[in-house]
This record gives sequence, C-alpha cells and structure tokens, in this order.
Amino acid sequence: MKKKRIKGIGLLFALAPLLCSHGVFAADYSMNYSGGEALGSSNVNINPGLVNSLAPLFQNKKVDYLTTSESTRWKSGYILDNIIDSSRKDCVEFKYFTIDSNNLIGADENLSLTMSNNKYSVDVSFDDIQLVNNGTQAASNKPLTIGVAPGWSYIYGGWNVYSDAKCTEDKTDSERLERKNDERLFVKMNLKLHRKGQKSIYSTNGMFFGLTDIDAAQSYKILNHGNELTRENMFAKDASKLQPSQYVSGLRNMFVSEGNYIYSQYTTENDFALSEGNDIFVKLTQATQQEGLNAVFGFAEAAASGVEYYNRILNVTYTSDNNGKITGIKDEKVPIEDNPAGSKQVPNEDYEFKYWIADKDVVLTDGTTIKAGEQLTDEQIIKVVVTEDIEFKAIHAPIPEEPAPAAPNTGASTEELNASQIAISVIGITLGALMIGLLPRLCHKKLGFKK
Repeated sequence: MKKKRIKGIGLLFALAPLLCSHGVFAADYSMNYSGGEALGSSNVNINPGLVNSLAPLFQNKKVDYLTTSESTRWKSGYILDNIIDSSRKDCVEFKYFTIDSNNLIGADENLSLTMSNNKYSVDVSFDDIQLVNNGTQAASNKPLTIGVAPGWSYIYGGWNVYSDAKCTEDKTDSERLERKNDERLFVKMNLKLHRKGQKSIYSTNGMFFGLTDIDAAQSYKILNHGNELTRENMFAKDASKLQPSQYVSGLRNMFVSEGNYIYSQYTTENDFALSEGNDIFVKLTQATQQEGLNAVFGFAEAAASGVEYYNRILNVTYTSDNNGKITGIKDEKVPIEDNPAGSKQVPNEDYEFKYWIADKDVVLTDGTTIKAGEQLTDEQIIKVVVTEDIEFKAIHAPIPEEPAPAAPNTGASTEELNASQIAISVIGITLGALMIGLLPRLCHKKLGFKK
C-alpha cells in the first residue's frame, strides 16, 4: 500500500504542471471587487518629492518595436481606441489571442512578447488567465481578447476586434467584455526589464513600476513575495487625484490590505474615468527585478493597463574654477546607479586643463574608489556609478613659461656695447679698408734717370 500511495502521489506531481497550467489547481489570484478602504493617504505614501524625482525608463506611447512569440494563438486585427488622440477614437493595429473558460492558457504555451524603446526592452510572459463570473471561477464560454497595440506598452483586456484597417468589419472570434455581464478577466504575467540588446536583467535599487491611470473597473496585484502592494512601497504625488469627485456616482478606487490589491469600483450600469495624476508608483526590490515582476491585471470591462518602469533620477552638475568655463552640459539627470555622460570645458587664456574633482567620494564601474577632491579624468567620469547627487569641477593651472634659449659660448664678451664703441669700431674698419686699397699705390715708386 505504501508503495502504491507513493506512486499515486508521484503521478499527481507529474500531472500537476499540466493541470496547473490550465488553471485546474492554480492558485486563486483573482480579486474580489468588494471591501477594503478608499485609496488615499492612509494606505499610500503621498510623497511628491520622490515622485518628481522619478523618470521613465519605459513608458506608454514610446514603444518602437514589438515582437510576439511563435505561438499559433497570436492573431492580428484592429481596435478602436483613443491612444493616438484622447479627443477621438482611431483604428489601430492589434496583436491578440483569445481565451474562454474552456480554452485558457498556461506558461507552457509560450504566449509572450517583447516591447522595446530606444534604450530598454521588456519581456512579457502570459503565465496564466483566470475568468470569474458572478464571483466564481466558472465563466461563460464567450471568447475574450488579450492583446497589445504596436507602438504602445498597454495590455488590453476584453476588446472587440475588427478585421479591416477602418474598423468597420467585426471579427467573429471574440466579444467585448462588458460590466453588465458581471464577468472579470485576470491576466497573470511575468515582466523582465533589460537594456536593449542585452540578455541580463537591468536592476537598480531605485526601480519603480507604474500602476498608471487607475480607474475604469480595473484591478492590480503583485505576487512577488516581499513586494506585495503595501503602504510601505506604494507612492503617489497627490492623494486627491486618486479618487473621482464625490459627485461621480459615489464610486471609489479601493485598496484591500488583507489581499494586497487595488480595484476600481463599478456597477453594471456605471464606472468612472480619471484624467491625470491617478498613478501609483510601486518600489521594486532587486529580488523582484531579477525573478521578474509577477503582476496581475484585472478587467471587469474592456480596458487597458500600462507597462511602465521608472527609476530615481539624480542630479549631476559640472562647474569650473575661475580659470576656465564649461562649454558642454552643465546639468545632467542620471538614473540611480547609472553613469554620467560627462561634459566639456575650455581653459582661459594662458591656462591649461589639469583634471576634474568630485565633491564626494565616487566609485567607478570596476570598483575603484576615488575620494572627494582627488583627480579624475574625462574617461573616469563616464564610469562613475551615480548613487547620489554629484558635482564635478574642472581644475585649471597657468601654462608654465618657457625658459629663454641659452646663447652659444663663443669665448667673446656678450656684454652690451655702447654707441661710441660701435662708432669707433665702424671707423676703424673703414680706415682699415682704405689703407688696404691704397697700399699698392704707396708701394709703387717712380724712378727717374738723368741723361
């Protein structure tokens, strides 16, 4: 019996990946749209200084390149959206796959994509999908779409798709997710950030993920252990921007601390949309960055959630002493743990450039530490790992005077001659020349003979 039980357990473990990949025994990461408290200063750090110090590494509307995996489930079509111009809807290209309660996905299906901008790329792997209907895991068999629009880093859930570039012909392989049906779509993904063209994970201790534009019956959850959504790692600029006006249907953005997730309230008849500032920035641990951010985007109606990464930005300034001037950049914004671009300087007349100095200790990419005030070269500056604001100062020095060339030693006096000496010398030379000229005549005698 013991042997058979072991075999049975072994068979269960062998089947577990297959079963879990299609959601049979998968962990329930869906989010109930009930309970919690209004999203605000009681559960989010309101820190405008920190938010203002963040700069986008990867942001919506700045995606230059998109590739999808070779899975045969990827399809092409078009959707109507206002991502090009918020005042109108345009027909834009759409890459998508469809799911229903009988045709979910698992990580083994290699449904993934890569988005790139000019500096970074993000690998997105769709690990699992859950459908919920009326609060249970049993959903209708209506096909729903999950996809992306090339050029934008949004994950779309539940959109209806058109077959033509004018968005006049509906495709028949899917239907739109609508509030009135009380269905919810939960998309579990693993996201990894790289420098463009590099396989290694790009990781810093100042990395944030943007949960941007929180509204429209959407929900958000992070599954990484130690990086779940809490007040300690969620930051916003203005608490009032996280909520709609009190006159808008009484609906709110909510945070459930027991489940560590955010959701936007709705009814089958109504939800709300916010214009700007309704963003939360989640600090990512380096462990989360290395293993990939395990995020869940939830949709109760057709909507899109952004994939955005931010990094803390530090100030690097370039100054000069009084004997030169900065001709290159004077101020530079550098992501934390990145390298400065360096600058240029020109010395004043009669001065030359010697070296740079930093106002604090700096560490180079090879681990070398250079103390504050010690000499730095141009080549070393661009290898400095920036972990705090830094000032680099250009130091110049006078150009040394060249010594006068030494006169050759002829044995003669090199003392200065006065005018009378020069005159006498000239007269002497002239008389000598006359005497030489007259010498033949003086030596020629005329002889007379008397007869």
